[in-house]
Amino acid sequence: MNIMSKYSQKKATITFFFIIFLVGIINVKNYGVSSDEYSSRLKGFITLNYIGEKIAPKLLDKFKKDKEISLLHEANEIKYYGVLFEAPAAFLEVLFKIDKKKDQFLFKHYLIFIIFFFSLIFFYKLLNNRFQNYQLSLLGVLMIFLSPRIFANSFYNNKDIIFLSFFIFSLYYAFCFLDKPNNKNIILSALFCAFAIDIRINAIITPLILLIYYFLYEIINKKEKIIILKNLGKYLFYTFIFITIFWPYLWSNPIFNFLEAFKQMSNYPLEIYNLFNGKYVLSKDLPISYLPTWIFFTTPITYVLFFLIGILFLLREILYDKNILFNKNFLKDFLLFSILFSVFFIIIFLGSTLYNGWRQLYFLYPLIVYFSIFGVFRLLKILPAKTFYIIPVIFLISFLHTTYWMLKNNPYQYVYFNFLAEKNFNKKFEMDYWGLSYKQNIEYLLKYQKEGQINLFNLSDNKLYNHLMIFEDSDRLRINVVDSQKEADYLITNFQYFYSKTFKNQFNLNKYEILNEITVDGISINTLLKNN
Repeated sequence: MNIMSKYSQKKATITFFFIIFLVGIINVKNYGVSSDEYSSRLKGFITLNYIGEKIAPKLLDKFKKDKEISLLHEANEIKYYGVLFEAPAAFLEVLFKIDKKKDQFLFKHYLIFIIFFFSLIFFYKLLNNRFQNYQLSLLGVLMIFLSPRIFANSFYNNKDIIFLSFFIFSLYYAFCFLDKPNNKNIILSALFCAFAIDIRINAIITPLILLIYYFLYEIINKKEKIIILKNLGKYLFYTFIFITIFWPYLWSNPIFNFLEAFKQMSNYPLEIYNLFNGKYVLSKDLPISYLPTWIFFTTPITYVLFFLIGILFLLREILYDKNILFNKNFLKDFLLFSILFSVFFIIIFLGSTLYNGWRQLYFLYPLIVYFSIFGVFRLLKILPAKTFYIIPVIFLISFLHTTYWMLKNNPYQYVYFNFLAEKNFNKKFEMDYWGLSYKQNIEYLLKYQKEGQINLFNLSDNKLYNHLMIFEDSDRLRINVVDSQKEADYLITNFQYFYSKTFKNQFNLNKYEILNEITVDGISINTLLKNN
């Protein structure tokens, strides 16, 4: 590649990422506060309080003043969550003196998107490391960015998108470690694997599979055993140290507390109803078809098609290529394949708790895209030169269609279903389970009744006080969330019933008229009603 072509490639890549960043920053304010963000923020401050007590108690008292904050080890299930994002976010909130509720949550939304944006850069680097093709690498990044549900979640999902991002970081440095297992890459790979584990403990699968495959590959290729064992020892040592340092709950008893957290989070004890295929099913009783159905129905169909093609190509290599054990690229492919299907196996056949669609497994989405790109990569090698244009045309049509849908339904991309779900998806699947759409309907209500107190009753199971955090104090205080329908001037619902299948049938709506509806593909995801 000559100097000019390298310059053009670099310029195109920088422009590409600049556009993505600009689109993201412009969109941050469009999204509301989700159901889990308030409690997640609390986790950050409980941990920050614990760190302050251990490291700088006098400084803690200065900032804490008369505020009462729960003790970390007495915080029920909260203590089992990794806080690699929440604790630093809480620290920055204090450092920058962000006092308004709206600004506190908006600040975190910007942080979430910025971290996600950097993960896209690392996903580009990961793909380029494997395929040595910047165009395919940009294609993979665009596939993630133009995945409606991932796009929407990248502005507010402080759990699954943060985990997805650090999972990408850990995979990139795992590739670096496999390429060159020197001290620098051992430390970086161990560090980012630890970061991912300190966000969600099931990320432990990455270093486990990575080290097994590294050991086998080096043995097969007749490397010195003493060097292999030293590298394994250093990797495990650094991983343990980093996990402990960046997870304050582990400080008092690293091994016991880690095992306790692992036991708790491996099968989270939460029983709520999921609307799946038209039936309400408890989160502990989900059928085997739950996960594949959600993935296939909420991913653009072109991505699914090329993912399946990529998996078939990889299986063909496993069966027929006799030299794969000596091929480092295959080692990388098989590492990601093993992580993907190990998680699938554990979730589907060992009965892990899932709810809210498949958001807990969004971290696997980059692997789905990776194998989609793998499918494209292999097809380009066997297709006649005259037919190369077919693949770009397919993706162009897919991107145009997806982009149009995303613009048309902005900012409700979190309710995206492809055509496999059919038209009446609201009767078969959960929609706005985190209540983001309350923002737009409450904005409408505030404009409709410009003065005075607004008595509002929520027909759904979401807690309205969470979703009011995105409003200015003056507007939020005007909303009086009442406890019964009789007290209400207005009713609102996002059609979510986590705790009772019959909850939605307990209300008489004859005296109410629809004031406003938030719709996606002709289906209401949030309805505001007025008492006549």
